[in-house]
Order: sequence, then C-alpha cells, then structure tokens
Amino acid sequence: MKLALSLILSFVFLLWFIASVVGMVYVSRSAELSWLVPVILGQIFLVIGTAGLIAMLRAKKKGLWIDIVAMLVGAIIVILPLIYHFGSEQTKTAITAHIPTLAGAGLLIGGLCGTFAAFVGQKRAAEKYSTPVEGICVERKTRLGSGGAVLHCPVYEITLNGETLRMEKEVYSNVGVPQIGESRTLYIDENDLESYVEPTADKSARMIGYFISVPFMIAGIITLVLSLI
Repeated sequence: MKLALSLILSFVFLLWFIASVVGMVYVSRSAELSWLVPVILGQIFLVIGTAGLIAMLRAKKKGLWIDIVAMLVGAIIVILPLIYHFGSEQTKTAITAHIPTLAGAGLLIGGLCGTFAAFVGQKRAAEKYSTPVEGICVERKTRLGSGGAVLHCPVYEITLNGETLRMEKEVYSNVGVPQIGESRTLYIDENDLESYVEPTADKSARMIGYFISVPFMIAGIITLVLSLI
C-alpha cells in the first residue's frame, strides 16, 4: 500500500513539475503574461520546500533550515509579483524601489540562518553524544542523489556493555564515508542510540553546510550595499 501511494505521489509530483516548467516557458513568450514567470518559479520553491520540511519532520531529522528558507524564498517570489501586478501605481513604485533591499536582506538572513543552524547543531551534538566507542563499518547503503551521484550511508557495528549493536543515521553522502571494515571512533548517548557523532564524516557535512550558507551571506551583503549606494 505504501509503495503504491509513493508511486502515485511521485507520478503526480513529476506531472506538476513538468507542467510548471512548460507553464513558465509558455508565459515567458507573452508580454501580457510574463509577470507569471516568477510566480510559477516561486511556487516550485514553495512546494519543494514544504515537501522537504514534512519529510524531515516525519523522519525526526534536523537541518530543517534549508527547507524553511526555500519556503520563505518561494513565498516572497510568489507574493511580490502578485502585489505588483494587481496593486496601485504607488504600490508598484514602492516595490520596485525596495526590491534590491528585500532581495539582499533575504539572502543575508538565509545565509545567517544556515550558519547559525550548523553551529548550534554541532554544539548540541557534542554535548549530547559524549561517550566514545569504536565502530566498524560493516555495510554501506547506497542510493542515487541529484545529478546521478552515488551516495552512501555507513552502517556501524559497536560493542556496548557486552552487546553488539548496529548503528546508522540514514544520512547519505559521498564525502567522508568510510570503507567497509574501516574502524572509526563514534560518540554516542547510551540513553539514546538512535544517532551518534562521527567527527570525520560530520565535519565534512558541516563544511558543506557552511559552504552553502556563506555565499548567501556574501551575496546578501553585496546586494544590500549596492542598493544603499
């Protein structure tokens, strides 16, 4: 039943995405309808961000800021063209004058949120998962990521209080992933074995988060400075 529902939702999502792209191409060719291009683009961000947020909440995973930022950006891209198109001339003038400032502020806030989320996540994880154990990678689950890249999720085997346990975080990546048989130090919370900290892989994931966030901050600062000159 779940598989059938998943296939149906995937098919509906594919139809919606194709329709959105075709719609953007169609309205972009009409001078009267070209204002709908950012509206259609914005609703793509909004829907994808909302779907990602729901999936992350159901899986009880962290890193929600990316989906929240996508939703906020999508909502702004949808609302501003609608206000501009249906608003008065005074409203149009005000929006036109403040678009660079709003764009810069949005980019800067998004970058700051990402950086702050990565920093707080790292600090909380270090406080929660403080018991070191040796973990051996006994399996590498795989799946395809965007662009066809092969991503891996390591499964570790640890010994705790004389009992052998398997641990995984359901986090797929192609950076910092151990080879099968490789031993790494994991940090766990003995009262909550649903997750763990693995410094090598977690550092790579954290750097990717900063790598995504910092360009947003730089672009936001530059846009704000140029808008105020």
